[in-house]
Amino acid sequence: MVSVNIERQEAVLRERIGRFLANRARERRHLLKTLKALKGFAAPVFIFGGVIRDLMLKGPSISPRDVDLVVGGIGIQDMGGVFAEGLQRRNRFGGLHVAIHGWHFDVWPLGETWAFRQNFVAPATFETLPKTTFLNIEAVVVRLDTKSWRYREIHTHGFFEALLTRTLEINCEANPYPILCVVRSLLMAAKLQFAIGPRLASYICEHARTVDVDQVMDVQWQHYKRFVFDVDTFKLWLSAITSQRKLSKESVVRLPAASRQLSLPAIPKFDPSDRIEGLPRRRMAKLAWY
Repeated sequence: MVSVNIERQEAVLRERIGRFLANRARERRHLLKTLKALKGFAAPVFIFGGVIRDLMLKGPSISPRDVDLVVGGIGIQDMGGVFAEGLQRRNRFGGLHVAIHGWHFDVWPLGETWAFRQNFVAPATFETLPKTTFLNIEAVVVRLDTKSWRYREIHTHGFFEALLTRTLEINCEANPYPILCVVRSLLMAAKLQFAIGPRLASYICEHARTVDVDQVMDVQWQHYKRFVFDVDTFKLWLSAITSQRKLSKESVVRLPAASRQLSLPAIPKFDPSDRIEGLPRRRMAKLAWY
């Protein structure tokens, strides 16, 4: 039955990504233009992670903030030439961050994927690319440069199972930014109303003990450019995870309702002079986790 459900999910995904790319609305023109530029290399282009998750959860009318693209067969220098107009910076994982008419792209060559370069996942192929994501809900890639008569390639590693069980779990634990993984996991579980799997719950507890609340709030601020949830909510969540794991280390954990969800406007990029070791220069009361 599970395999049948996954086949159905694959069919839904193929239909939704086709509708997403076929949308001729004005705001989609620059997305399609960017994809066509990559086609000029005659190299495979795959869309990765969050956009595909949102397509499955919300449908093809989504307007994603960022689009992650992975390209095979070309190097970072060649890609830099293609995106010279909108190139902003190298991203934290070695790819390029590009802004083109309101669309934000993180684009990188297949071989530059962090888990491949560090030999945590091998070999470096599009089939194994889904194994490199921290969370199962992002462990999916879909080929974009597919001719209309071809069957669109999809590669996953637990993605559809995450959707079917509505549970977040660790996919690839190796990651250079563990505190960011903790913050993203908590916020995503709350946003999607997914449970947290046993391995992820253990990971959150382990890394939460190494930092204080102001560091986690700094990471949230820096990554999202705003506070999505307040200090009390993070303390509530971490306390709940710890308590539930004491009862059973093998059960999924469900987050309690947030004590307060903030709704602040987007905050401009930080002035580099206002940083300490990559974090904003802010002082907050140091609070214990639980």
